[in-house]
Amino acid sequence: MGKFISHTARARQRTYGLIVETQTQIRDANVPEDTILVARVRAQIGHVVSRAGTVDVTAHQGHVTLSGSIATHKAEKLLSVVASVAGVTAVVNHLEVNHATASAVGGWHNNAMHAGDSWGEHL
Repeated sequence: MGKFISHTARARQRTYGLIVETQTQIRDANVPEDTILVARVRAQIGHVVSRAGTVDVTAHQGHVTLSGSIATHKAEKLLSVVASVAGVTAVVNHLEVNHATASAVGGWHNNAMHAGDSWGEHL
C-alpha cells in the first residue's frame, strides 16, 4: 500500500506542476517579448507620423516608453494608436511636443515643451 500512496503523491505533484507551467505560459502569452512589442509599435507609428524615426520606442513587459520629438497635432493620435497595440499594457510619454507657430514677421520658429509623464498607465 505504501508504494501506491507514493505513486499517487508523485502523480499529483506532476499534475500540479503541469497546471502551474500551463498557467504561466498562458499568462506570458498575453504579453509578447519586448522586441516583438517594439516592432508592433513601430509599425503603427509609421501610420501616424511621417518621420517615424524621430520617435524612440522601448518596451518592458508590456510597458511602452515613447521619446523624441513630435508635432503637437500628432501627439494625441500617436499615444492613442500605441495604447491600442496588442500587448501594450501602459504607455509612458516622454515625447517632446513641438509647437510650430508663425512669428510676427512671417517666419517660423519652434516652441518645444515636454508632454505629461504617462498616458493610460493602467490600460
